[in-house]
Amino acid sequence: MLVIYPSTVMDEGSGAEKAAEALRLNILARLAVEPATLHKLLDDLRYLEETGLQPPGYTLRDVLTELRLYRRAGIVYEDLATAKLYADLSILRPETRSTIYKLAATIAEVLGLERQAAETGILESSMSLHV
Repeated sequence: MLVIYPSTVMDEGSGAEKAAEALRLNILARLAVEPATLHKLLDDLRYLEETGLQPPGYTLRDVLTELRLYRRAGIVYEDLATAKLYADLSILRPETRSTIYKLAATIAEVLGLERQAAETGILESSMSLHV
């Protein structure tokens, strides 16, 4: 079973654990805003690292490992025609979804994707879901 912990868990543990958890959440939050190719996802994660939203130290292998886990769990899938990755957060617990939607709203603002977030309902979801 895939477990994604809300951000309150990120306050505990080592720096590496915090960075790994941030990566997990940032991948899902970024894909919740708008589907993206792997290349675009990696570019956006690097930009999030520059802004301080993604702790440094992750590798391409880390990203691919997380994506593989999410694909097996049915949370992330790829459109083979466009090579874009999509996130389906409907199978996650409500508190986890809420955490991801809130982060997605922040990521959309940082990346200049507010319009896409509004179109997908991320902004409304981040305000309406309560833990």
